[in-house]
Amino acid sequence: MKKYRVIVALSLFVLLISCSQGTSDSETDVVQEKINDVLGINPYIPQTDFPFGSLLIGYEMETEEGEVKTGDPMQAEVIYYFSKDEPLDEEMKKAWGDDRKQLIYGDLYLDNTAIQMTISKGRVGELAGAECIEVDGHEVQYQVVNEELDVVIMGMDFNGYGYTIQYFLLEDETEEDAIAFAKEIIHNNK
Repeated sequence: MKKYRVIVALSLFVLLISCSQGTSDSETDVVQEKINDVLGINPYIPQTDFPFGSLLIGYEMETEEGEVKTGDPMQAEVIYYFSKDEPLDEEMKKAWGDDRKQLIYGDLYLDNTAIQMTISKGRVGELAGAECIEVDGHEVQYQVVNEELDVVIMGMDFNGYGYTIQYFLLEDETEEDAIAFAKEIIHNNK
């Protein structure tokens, strides 16, 4: 009986650890619902092996009688991190403060970004320096930037909204991983 309890306890521990890694279906559903509520669009939000970190809403800036004010919401920024070990403290969040963006779900972290995905109402527009490739039968603007960090940048449009994706090639991530991420989005937006 004691052996059975140890096995059950170890199994629960392994399950708990595996559930704490990556993004869950329910979390992506919440993010998708929040984007729909604010922007009125229903884009697919992929579940990944990376933990979800932040959902930010970007706003237009308008000028009214010479004063700049926050306008209508225009895009959602979804950020997945390699880890969530270093959340910003309240003082750092105040210093980060941006009138054009509002954190509406998750938190902000100092950890390395794995994927930053901006979903905009309307079209993405042309990405400077990108080539057009076909991924799963869909046109995708694609480029690899090799600077301080290697990153794959992709842009693709769907009916009423577009994605701009920055997929960081840190740790063991590859261009093939970035393209697989794009394929999942394309497949689920058909």
